[in-house]
Amino acid sequence: MHIKRHQKGISIFLIWLMLFSLFTSVSPAFAANSNKDEIKSPIVDKTGNVTFQAVHDGDQLYVVGSMNDWDVGNGIKMERKNDIFTTTSHLHPGTYEYKLVKGNSWANGEFFRPAQPTTKKW
Repeated sequence: MHIKRHQKGISIFLIWLMLFSLFTSVSPAFAANSNKDEIKSPIVDKTGNVTFQAVHDGDQLYVVGSMNDWDVGNGIKMERKNDIFTTTSHLHPGTYEYKLVKGNSWANGEFFRPAQPTTKKW
């Protein structure tokens, strides 16, 4: 009986968290690891520049999404600096879906961070 009550409570909390994230400009942040500073991504400035960041130990990382019609061959290449990949692009205000892709092919796999939203409005 206690397990079902806890499952219900967790479900209600997760639904509340999704709705809160959907209707506010609060974006989740994560601590990369104990040796790195906190990484927040994406970061949008007042002029529409969007900075994507991710900690990744691979060689390449690209941003692919609705901003480029999910064309991985036209992905936004992220530059690596000490295992932190980053890129800044200008995007018009709107809602965008995106994923981070290892390399410039879907065959290389997606880079998934559970704490990262894949849909963001700016």
